[in-house]
Amino acid sequence: MRNERTPRILELFAGIGGFRLALQCSKVKYIPVGAYDIDETCNSTYVANFGGDIFRRRNICSLTWNELDQIQSDFWMLSPPCQPFMLSGNRRDVNDSRAEPFIHIIEVLTKMQSFPKYILLENVPGFINSVACTNLTETLEMKGYYSKIFILDPYDFGIPNHRKRAYLIAEHESVDDLVAVDACEQLCNCPKVVCSKPISEFLCTLEETELQKYLVPERLLIHKDCMDIVCRDDTSSNCFTKGYGRYVKGTGSILRCKMQDGTEKLRFFTPSEIQRLMGFPETFVFPENINIRQRYQLLGSSVNVFVVSKLIQAILNTFNRQ
Repeated sequence: MRNERTPRILELFAGIGGFRLALQCSKVKYIPVGAYDIDETCNSTYVANFGGDIFRRRNICSLTWNELDQIQSDFWMLSPPCQPFMLSGNRRDVNDSRAEPFIHIIEVLTKMQSFPKYILLENVPGFINSVACTNLTETLEMKGYYSKIFILDPYDFGIPNHRKRAYLIAEHESVDDLVAVDACEQLCNCPKVVCSKPISEFLCTLEETELQKYLVPERLLIHKDCMDIVCRDDTSSNCFTKGYGRYVKGTGSILRCKMQDGTEKLRFFTPSEIQRLMGFPETFVFPENINIRQRYQLLGSSVNVFVVSKLIQAILNTFNRQ
């Protein structure tokens, strides 16, 4: 009988735990060995959902190659800050200070002796044509990795929300049977699903007093022409970003809703509704001290749990073939 081993998972730029949730949703066996992020609100949210045994609030620039060698993880998952690579921003790439921790990880990888077998990175599509991406792929090739980048959108998997992201999958040459990247490619090349699920399936039932919290303020209604307004029966919504709830242009869809008096008003999606559209399970919680705006910010920076879980399944279903 083959002696199967459980993969050891390391989360870098762990955020609120989207990768960890995706691991749980994928139903594969795994051992979490580390999760790092510098943000305090991410820290408290991650710990509220998974406990604090492996989470470390730490500047990733302080991680050393021998520390990561000693962890001996099989699988790295990382979602570095996307602001340096956003087409809608300044796009300063490697010259952006927020890219420094990611650049540090690339440098660390060049010095390591014990390499992860697999790497999964998530970022915005603008990352693909960045200097940072070129540096990463060249380093991966130099260190014996076979890698490929895919663009995936949850809408193509039947979810009524657009969130196009770049996913880099890398597999080390030490793996006997190099099939993980090919398995991901097969997943990405599957026929796209025509989304027939209405947004209503993801909505909460709100009492009138609760609903009032999410109504678009009068001062923002002058920008109505800039809003992406959707209805309950629609089968599509726009990507929710960290600016949602504060700005209305390009930050996510606005919902047209009916009030008890029969009038129609516009409201923001609640954090719970966005969680559902992003594949988060109902068991996921935010600490009570994290306010609504902070929840929007954290979700806007997170991964889509559903899409990532599919990639994890494709990768780790090959783990014990080696």
